Amino acid sequence: MPDRHNRDKKETMAGMINFRNNKQKEQKAEVPDHFFRDVDIEFLIHELKSPLSIIETGMRTLLKRENKFGKLSDKQKKTIKRSLRNTVKAREMIYTLLEIGRSEADSFELNEFIPGEIIFSSVFDSLETVSGEIFNEILLLKNRKDVLDLLEQNGVFLKISLPAGEQKIYQDQIKLRQITGNLIKNALYYKKKAIEIKVDIKDQFLIIEVADDGPGIAPENHKAIFERYRQIKTDVLANRSGHGLGLAGSYIMAKRLKGDIEIISQEKKGALFRLTLPVK
Repeated sequence: MPDRHNRDKKETMAGMINFRNNKQKEQKAEVPDHFFRDVDIEFLIHELKSPLSIIETGMRTLLKRENKFGKLSDKQKKTIKRSLRNTVKAREMIYTLLEIGRSEADSFELNEFIPGEIIFSSVFDSLETVSGEIFNEILLLKNRKDVLDLLEQNGVFLKISLPAGEQKIYQDQIKLRQITGNLIKNALYYKKKAIEIKVDIKDQFLIIEVADDGPGIAPENHKAIFERYRQIKTDVLANRSGHGLGLAGSYIMAKRLKGDIEIISQEKKGALFRLTLPVK
């Protein structure tokens, strides 16, 4: 009797363990193995646009309408402006992701525009994200020459040739703004004293060069700069960290627009990024 009792007890325990294991397998089968693989990234990005837009609008309103919402102290203004810059940065990242997705789906919005004006706006937008103090000073200026003088005083040299400042091209204006914005922000991040932006049209191609005097990039690492969404380690690219989405996305968009981005750089000698796009 004791043996039979022990045997029945063991069989009961074994049955309970099997039941528990089977139940766990069933529950596991109901849970996706890869959550992010099943997420609609484009839908998620669109969903993020609205709250960021509301946050950005709210902060701009607080800064511009003190007569309605109350006077702010200098410390409060500084905190809000810093938060605003980072909100703009997040918004620009989302827009870049959307444009990359549209590029890979061969979705373009082509129109006629003067490239010099777009690049001038890209410089302005990039400064808001990277160099808030310069951007705030520019807001007080009305004359374009005064703006260019202030930029040069802060080490930002913009040279737009006559053709690029007057001749219209037929391209995707939104994607061009995203690409150039990423290149300019990248240069602003790594500049020591100055960056130089040149815009020209030659032989039916728009050529934009963005150069900085930063730490530079060794030739053997040039290809890695444009690898999709790769975060380059500092020990690989001297002191240039943070490469990933911006440059990789810009490269994808440029290629889809039948253009190219190349890099000319050596360690400790700065970097020059050259964007080439057909004018039609």
